[in-house]
Amino acid sequence: MNRSQDLLSLHLPSSTRTLTRIAGPATPSAGGDGHFYYPIMDSPTPLLLDFVMPVFPSSSSSRRKNEPSVSALDLQRMHWVVLESSPMVKESGFVWENLVRGNCAGDGQGKAYFIGYPGGFANDVFCHVLEVDLANYGILVNDVHHDPSYPIDNNLGGIAKDLAQLLEDKESCDFIITTDPDPDDSASSSPMSTPRLSNSQVTLARSTPPPASAPSPSPRPKIHCHTLILLARWPHFNRLMSAKMQEFHTRTLDLPEPHTVITSLIHFFYTDRLSAVSTPVLARLLVLSNLYEIPRLRTLCLGKLLRELTVEFATTVWCAAREADERGLERRAGKICFEHWGEVVRTRGFRSMKREDVLELCGLVGRGARVVDHGTVGSEVGSESEVDDEVSEDDDEEEGDAEGEGDVEIDGDEEMEF
Repeated sequence: MNRSQDLLSLHLPSSTRTLTRIAGPATPSAGGDGHFYYPIMDSPTPLLLDFVMPVFPSSSSSRRKNEPSVSALDLQRMHWVVLESSPMVKESGFVWENLVRGNCAGDGQGKAYFIGYPGGFANDVFCHVLEVDLANYGILVNDVHHDPSYPIDNNLGGIAKDLAQLLEDKESCDFIITTDPDPDDSASSSPMSTPRLSNSQVTLARSTPPPASAPSPSPRPKIHCHTLILLARWPHFNRLMSAKMQEFHTRTLDLPEPHTVITSLIHFFYTDRLSAVSTPVLARLLVLSNLYEIPRLRTLCLGKLLRELTVEFATTVWCAAREADERGLERRAGKICFEHWGEVVRTRGFRSMKREDVLELCGLVGRGARVVDHGTVGSEVGSESEVDDEVSEDDDEEEGDAEGEGDVEIDGDEEMEF
């Protein structure tokens, strides 16, 4: 049970068994204590969650201990993904002995309950319960018709397919949503770089006439939709209409977000599913799910972002998670940034970050952290220019080492201050 790289499958009808070996950089540490397994089979993407929790008091040295974490084994693709790499409980000294599956409330929001006690008590005194919301890891339970990881637009059926066909049907639509144009791909591959405007800024910008010499602005993209569907699916829209705001009379709502992002949001309202969108668009949708209080969209976005987090979009996801107050995803993206710093600083997402976000990200490392090159570990130099000088003096150095691909080195016991 504590060797997470081996999976033994028992096939009850045929009385056979299959042993599968899963290995990779995200595989949980083998051995040790504290592995609690939570299978989720009622989904198009079956998962096996592995919660690594402290089960013995910190004073005990007779057992091997692992760092707390939450990982998920995709039982279709057979690979591990780390969902959380920091303790779920900040208070130390608790011992967790049992995991109980929680019942689903019908909305896909599953729970896990850990039962334990403070470390100073006897083993038979269970007096604490820890509730874990699986939605925080982008996991929906009892949701067999929806896959939180992969878009299934081509397999839409029933009412979702019918409603998807109505979207942008101008003959039946009675409401218009205007958006910002999508950013130029040559300037940025991420809508995160699009300036965000407050309501007052939007009003001021539109009330100020452009200079006579300036070209007339291009028309804002429009999305034609149905009031009834938005009323049923979007609480923010419902509040606007109930209060008879300006949008109620003009039948138009202006959103200062890229067109692709808002189109994906409206598509979700019509079909209850995510369309095939890029990671930057998913990151923006996560922010909007927090802004407009759409819990299901939040869970779907978290599921895809946590499982498909890459170096290329690590800073984009980090900025979005920080704006949406998703601390778990923010920690995961920050860890990716510092583990692959040399690659991250060369991505387009990093170069399009706001100055304050760059300073905030760099301020997360410990005070004793240094950027060093693999070939210069132990020396007193670590900058790219100094590494280049050393290479030019030593002909035996490998030419590829001169690029200065760096890691963040944490001296002593210092950790990233998330």
